[in-house]
Amino acid sequence: MPANLSYLNVGSLGPTPRAAVDCAVERWKELEADKVSRYPWSGGLPEATRALAARSLGANVSLDEVALVPSTTVGLTLVADGLASAGYFARDRWGGAAPRVLTTDQEHGGGVAAWRHYVTTGLLGGLDAVALGAPPASAAAVVAAFAAALDAGPAYAVVAVSHVLTTTGAALPVRELAALAHERGALFVVDGAQAVGNLDVDVEKTGADAYAVSAHKWLLAPTGSGLLYVRRAARPMIAPTYLDEGFSAYTQCTGTTPLQTIAGLGYALAFVDALGGQAALRAHNAALYGVTYAALAKLPRVAILSAPPGSGLDSALLSFALPACAPHGAVADGLAARGIVVKLLPDGEGGTPLVANALRVSHHVFNAAADMERFAASLAAEVDARCAGLI
Repeated sequence: MPANLSYLNVGSLGPTPRAAVDCAVERWKELEADKVSRYPWSGGLPEATRALAARSLGANVSLDEVALVPSTTVGLTLVADGLASAGYFARDRWGGAAPRVLTTDQEHGGGVAAWRHYVTTGLLGGLDAVALGAPPASAAAVVAAFAAALDAGPAYAVVAVSHVLTTTGAALPVRELAALAHERGALFVVDGAQAVGNLDVDVEKTGADAYAVSAHKWLLAPTGSGLLYVRRAARPMIAPTYLDEGFSAYTQCTGTTPLQTIAGLGYALAFVDALGGQAALRAHNAALYGVTYAALAKLPRVAILSAPPGSGLDSALLSFALPACAPHGAVADGLAARGIVVKLLPDGEGGTPLVANALRVSHHVFNAAADMERFAASLAAEVDARCAGLI
């Protein structure tokens, strides 16, 4: 990145470390020089990368539970397709009615696309959403809301949630939600796009039957890098064609895979390990979150939508709403002109009206407190100038 750029949008895409890019490019050159004879190294480096990926998801995660995929959305689509092909949605399994999926009102569109597809085809009876606040009142309130929905509603085949909400960055109590789902006979599927590398995550301890990750966000891998975890006990119910020959990076069912991207993923994971692992990332990001939250709390025209530091609901994503006199698109453009990149949150992002005229910042190991302080000061200047009619 340019030295004068404050990049505060790793929640969309994270920049890959220069060393990881350079190493991946060298591998790509080797491959392109003689594809047929070089491609057999697909059995070495990609499998070593998959081993690193498994370790990044938890100490007890095994290689026969982790597949390399291009993105969280692709991973979640494979899960839904696998459930359909295994007959998990069959009506006779659910008392003769088409089963439903329960989620939240703050899900990324890619996270619910596959469920909506099967509602459209008629295999699922519907997709219901639990309404959460911005931020949720507490972890206990989230659990209570899901328990009420599960007890009052029809048969739910799947409970599908984001570990970290793309809207407000709230970290949901996934372990407790998994227990609720399993007690009521539903599978628990997690969109972990904003979690691994942001929080200290052990997917086995989340209780998830399937957990999808975008490694090109918080794990700083090349664009098009993702991971899919499927708990061994859930494999009979999650049976997409892609996994018919197992979880290896290259099989007759995966087809030819982008080895240069997989190489970059491996180097990025090694980079994270060299920094001290995800616990070190979390400590760094938590400290910067505190700096940013305190700075924004001093701005009278800014309404913070994310949870306070140390609340148990906070992550490294921080969202805030602006007054009507300062349209978020214009403010984002003004910040970009100052060399500060933020996320423009579309109104109604995730299906909730609580997100309106809002922006989001997310930071990582390449940011320091000075970046966050410069951002807050620049934001105040942009908002004040627009509300005073000076711009």
